[in-house]
Amino acid sequence: MFANIYKTYNKQETTFVSIEEKNNWIAIKFVFLVIFLIIMGSKEKIQEEVLYAEKESEHREIVLYNDDVNTFDHVINTLIHACDHTPEQAEQCSIIVHYKGKCIVKSGTYEELKPRCTMLLNADLNAEIV
Repeated sequence: MFANIYKTYNKQETTFVSIEEKNNWIAIKFVFLVIFLIIMGSKEKIQEEVLYAEKESEHREIVLYNDDVNTFDHVINTLIHACDHTPEQAEQCSIIVHYKGKCIVKSGTYEELKPRCTMLLNADLNAEIV
């Protein structure tokens, strides 16, 4: 009878617990650990899928940089032609480039932006896809 009872010490009192009860608690802890690991594993998998989706979409931007050569009219006309800006939008971008040194003029995927950036570069503007 005493073979399946052992002592556990609490801070305040001594209690007697059967080995079966102790094994039940170990089994419950194991089940919770397995559930926790499954949840964490699926969370990591979801995070990996989100990162993959972000890489796949490849959201990029064309950044236009200021220079001391091109006129406002040239920059505005080029933005209207290359980036499909309205005259107001192109004027605002050219003012931002002039005072801030750079401006994001278009965003999209790399494939969409490559020909537009090439048009800007062919018009002797300083631009890059980031």
